Amino acid sequence: MKLTENLYLQIVENSGEGIWIIDEANKTIYANKAMAEMLGLSVEELKTRSIIEFLYEDDIEAFNFHQEERKKGVTIHEVEWRFLRADKLPFWALISANPLYDDNGKYFGAVGQFRDITIRKKQKTILSSMNNAYTCLSRGDSLEEALVELLKPVESLIDGMASSILLLDDEGMHIKCGVSPSLPKEYIESLVGLDIGPTHGSCGTAAYTRKMVVVSDIENDVLWANYRKLAEPFGLRACWSNPILSTDGKVLGTFAMYFRKVRDPNDFERSMVQEMTNATSFLIEYMKLVSDVEKHLQNEKRHSKEISLIAKASKKVSSSLEYAEVLKKVPEFIIDGFADVCYIALATDENKLFAFTVAVKDEMQDFLQAFKSYKSDPESPHGLPRAIREGKSILYCNIEDEDLDLSKNEWPKIGTKNPEYVGVIRKLGLKSYMAIPIMIRGKPLGGLLIASFDDNRHYSSHDLNLMDEIGRICAVAIDNSLLLKDAKRAIQNREDFIAIASHELRTPLTSLQIRIDFLLRHLETVDIPKEAKEKLGSVIIGIKPDVQKFTKLIDTLLDVSKFRGHKMALIFEKVNISQIVADEVFSIQNQFVEKDVPLEINIQGDIFGKIDSLRIQQVVANLLMNALKFSNKKTVKIILTSDKKIVKIQIIDHGIGIPADDLERIFKPFERAVSKNHFGGLGLGLYICKQIIEAHDGAISVESKPNQGTVFYLEFPLRK
Repeated sequence: MKLTENLYLQIVENSGEGIWIIDEANKTIYANKAMAEMLGLSVEELKTRSIIEFLYEDDIEAFNFHQEERKKGVTIHEVEWRFLRADKLPFWALISANPLYDDNGKYFGAVGQFRDITIRKKQKTILSSMNNAYTCLSRGDSLEEALVELLKPVESLIDGMASSILLLDDEGMHIKCGVSPSLPKEYIESLVGLDIGPTHGSCGTAAYTRKMVVVSDIENDVLWANYRKLAEPFGLRACWSNPILSTDGKVLGTFAMYFRKVRDPNDFERSMVQEMTNATSFLIEYMKLVSDVEKHLQNEKRHSKEISLIAKASKKVSSSLEYAEVLKKVPEFIIDGFADVCYIALATDENKLFAFTVAVKDEMQDFLQAFKSYKSDPESPHGLPRAIREGKSILYCNIEDEDLDLSKNEWPKIGTKNPEYVGVIRKLGLKSYMAIPIMIRGKPLGGLLIASFDDNRHYSSHDLNLMDEIGRICAVAIDNSLLLKDAKRAIQNREDFIAIASHELRTPLTSLQIRIDFLLRHLETVDIPKEAKEKLGSVIIGIKPDVQKFTKLIDTLLDVSKFRGHKMALIFEKVNISQIVADEVFSIQNQFVEKDVPLEINIQGDIFGKIDSLRIQQVVANLLMNALKFSNKKTVKIILTSDKKIVKIQIIDHGIGIPADDLERIFKPFERAVSKNHFGGLGLGLYICKQIIEAHDGAISVESKPNQGTVFYLEFPLRK
């Protein structure tokens, strides 16, 4: 039995947890070494001391209640009480207690098992504080509101303590704002705007020196010499402050503990200051990270929306080449999520602006007519008149009602003095707008006005840049439309000129041809010397080819004019296509006899079909003469075949060929693949050939290699 008692005593003495036995009067009967050390005493010093001496006042009532319960035989399981060590440092203990009875069953005291949970309590409180703060942020509360929730639980750990967090501005030189759950609001507000510095109170000095500052007596500390009057009305006597640093070492603000009595911090309180500083830094960094992510997402969303808006603008304005139609579409898509009212105003000859097209939100449809009645005053120093005068976009970020009051302003900030229009604008509550000039090659055509009547939408310079781009897109579209009209007008004028010139020139040429024929016939009857007659006849005959050549050029121009104006009427008649082609080939062959160019002819037997024979002969003549001209005196071949459905003609030469880059353009008007200095012509022959063949529902194509030759392919259906 003795051995068992000794063993039990050894276990109790060496236990890592405190064992404390008290009598009915709460005085110590026994305490092990761990218990004594927990209280900062030796075992001998603890003997006969009352547990009440070490309990916090706030917990004595709870202790007395549990004591009465123990007397009734109730075992106490895991209650948390706060104690003060002999050196006045606080600690928390988790306690389980059992009542003790003598041999007669009478209660004479209790035995308690004590576990020091100070560190766990501190960590649990800080975690609870941070959880409260994060809950705030997740609800969408402000950082200031979250910081208050961070501080509330911590103040319960230290008696008489009031805490605060001060944040610095972006420059890190002034206090921007502050929060506290228990300090007077007037005191915190008095700190906002103050500088930081080497003798600027506890917080200003801590932020400046980047070190913890302990002021145990505000009334007598030099650091508070210039700030005592701020603290005195609120009875603040001590302040310990620590700088809050970001992960990159930047001072974000300060965490401070205030007391209404003179005192220095103990080790526990110093550790709490540091722990709370770290927690505050983490929370602010977290909030900054969340804010940065939200800004990034907002920027991405805005960027995507802007790209979509620009793409939509480009698509809308390119959907028509009539600028009136283009302009009507622009305001419609701008009010879709970007504005409440949008209109395009065009300038009159007197430089006045009128609303050309207007779009408004559905809920503002009742005022559409009022917006359509907009007419600006050219001399206005605001709005579209100014934007157009200066040739640059203007942003009105915030418009107040007094900015539009005609009784207070000679010129309201809207570009017009019209009382009815200004009245509607004031009634709806204009908040912000942008005036964008639409400029074409430096000259104003009109302007784009984008307006917000929403308190939550005030335009920024970023929005102005976006609308500036929309304005440029509109200007380019309008410019293209006007250029197209000018080009069409110029082309029509050219076609008219060619048609008129060709017609007018052909009449005297016909007359000239008749006169040449008359002179040749009359020359035979004139009685002049034979030598003179022959010489004169040679001159007259020499004129005839030039006239014929000039006539052909004019006919070519006239053909182009007819094709361009869709006035070329083909005369289809059933003919022997083989004979038509053969006749033209033999006619051309006779013209080139003297040029010594071999010509091979491969024409299938009779092919009957409906064609415009003169036009087909014109195509064959043009292509064959080109082949002979560029053949380098090498053999030229023409092949005509038909499969009873399609007529096929090939004209082949082995001459200078055509560069690959020129093959696409040679069928366009006035395009040439050879130098006009060495080979004459207008560059219209192949264009006319293409038009004629396509008018026969056919196609023309070419294959060529430089210095190897060229093959032209003609195909058109055989009309029965």
